[in-house]
Amino acid sequence: MSKHVVITSFLLGSLALVATTVAQTADSAVTPDRTIGLWNGKDLSNWVADVPKRDADPSLPASFVVRGGMLVSLGKPEGHLITKQAYRDYRLVAEYRFPGAGGNCGILIHASTPRALYKMFPKSIEVQMQSGNAGDFWCIQEDIAVPDMETRRPRKPTEKWGGAEGDARRILNLSDGSEKPLGEWNTMVVEARGDTVTVWVNGTLVNRGHGATASQGRIAVQAEGTEVEFRRIEIGPAAAAPAADPPILEYSSSGSGPAAAEFNRLMPHRAVQALLLDIARAPRDRAYVDAALRGTDVTAERLAAIGLIRQADSAYRLAFSLLTAEDRAVIRTAAEREGRLLAGYVLAHRQAIESLITEAKLPARDVKAAAFFLVGCVSLDWDGLNLVEDRKYLARGGEGEFIPSAWQPVPPEDVRRLYWGSHNYHDSLAVTTFGDHAAVPRVGLPDLFWGMKLAAPDPVQARARRAVEGLVRREATRVMLALRDGPKNLAGLAAAVGSEQELLKDMLALLASLDYVAESAGRYEARITVLDERDRGMVRQVRQLGRKAMERWADERYAALASELEALTPRKYGVPLSRSFYWVWHYIFGIANRELVAAGLFADPYDPGRRFQGFLPSVYKLNVVQGRF
Repeated sequence: MSKHVVITSFLLGSLALVATTVAQTADSAVTPDRTIGLWNGKDLSNWVADVPKRDADPSLPASFVVRGGMLVSLGKPEGHLITKQAYRDYRLVAEYRFPGAGGNCGILIHASTPRALYKMFPKSIEVQMQSGNAGDFWCIQEDIAVPDMETRRPRKPTEKWGGAEGDARRILNLSDGSEKPLGEWNTMVVEARGDTVTVWVNGTLVNRGHGATASQGRIAVQAEGTEVEFRRIEIGPAAAAPAADPPILEYSSSGSGPAAAEFNRLMPHRAVQALLLDIARAPRDRAYVDAALRGTDVTAERLAAIGLIRQADSAYRLAFSLLTAEDRAVIRTAAEREGRLLAGYVLAHRQAIESLITEAKLPARDVKAAAFFLVGCVSLDWDGLNLVEDRKYLARGGEGEFIPSAWQPVPPEDVRRLYWGSHNYHDSLAVTTFGDHAAVPRVGLPDLFWGMKLAAPDPVQARARRAVEGLVRREATRVMLALRDGPKNLAGLAAAVGSEQELLKDMLALLASLDYVAESAGRYEARITVLDERDRGMVRQVRQLGRKAMERWADERYAALASELEALTPRKYGVPLSRSFYWVWHYIFGIANRELVAAGLFADPYDPGRRFQGFLPSVYKLNVVQGRF
């Protein structure tokens, strides 16, 4: 056999070994269950080198060697050192340094087809080690997305995002300055979990991508022109799954129908939430939208079909009410002024409100707590929403009309003492807790059962929870309404509600622990607001006084406020203010309620003497508070 044939046969065999080793089936990828060294500290038996120039000249020096207890990428001839084993869902740790001048190198993850780009680079995602740019992503016939693509993935007008030749393949890292001076050891950690990749350099988070087009493959070290030393390359289990990231947006909708169901299917996707927030900040082209949604089954067409975005002038724009944190700050500033004015209009009726409630002789004799519920909740919240809807300030979807909305969440302390939230169960016997949204979960009815767990699988657990909740709530409301007449002993209560005394003891113990009732010398009395049919006239008169205050505010203040709120993001996109006014009104009456607590018309939900803070409970017959004016 001639020398030429021997060399050719050797080269073809080596290349076939690389191709076979790198392009094995996905079934061969392993998920590490313990930490192991990819490099054993002695030789390169766990790896295979792919150096294209050695195809023509096998006598060229090796690109990768073991020296002084380190794995060294000599930089030239250029190529890759690739693990024989494929991996998925792992945490990779590499300690490296540039012993001389800085330069280029990288670790490739999810590597598969060899020489897929420029007849050099295997199909993969590169985690850059180039000095000064550690943590950048380079897409090599694979792809990955990050938030804020326009900024972090620069491209020329003729380029698209992708991993092929001529594409915009580089994704900039999040943080410069994470690397140590040349000659010092750096630690890079790469965590691959499903279609996400997260990178830290020396403990600093430098990149995080999602929607990767590969989730498994081999790992490769580059020889790319500069000598780099590695003293450790280990792979192990990915860290325990982190707690779910807080939502980018919170959302709700009114109305019903197929669009509402589709909205609830699409909005949980973090990629959708991030994209909508990006579009709220600036219109985005189709390439941006497609890249942001990569890795999901969501498309621009699905978002447009339910009215979340619309296309105009080759860009997608916001088409529904999405309030950014900046928008909420604008609303909060305006609402501080308007809420104080509304509180003043309510206080003009203070004497009449207090007189009506006092004359009703409610069982707890707590006029301020009753005013908190009747004026703050029933009037300013429930009746107020009806009023602003009747005046067309607020759009609430009805039959055949779907109205979505979303907003950036704010820290709980930002809404502390803004009393705008009622939690209710409404049938003929009704319960409510009313307060702010900082003190949650609330220890009251109906909230008490919302997170209850039972030792049973679904659907048994869900059905049992509903049954238990219903039984306890109905029995509790009957007991509380029986106390509307005044204190009773156990026998009197049992007779009033038609229950056995022994069965009633457990219910009274629960209500006492919730501070709904108090016991003294064998007699029980209500400690919260309780309303029945005899209170209907009083309730209606109090509501009328609240409505007068709100109508005065609407007549005198709405037009100027609407002009001021033209600065909100949805208005800039032509979305009617009525689609955002739900939040506007909540801030206004929530602040008004805070001011009415401070003025002493209302009880203080944060009074130090209250066992449970931030809300007040009420029990009532629903027909007492029903009916629009």
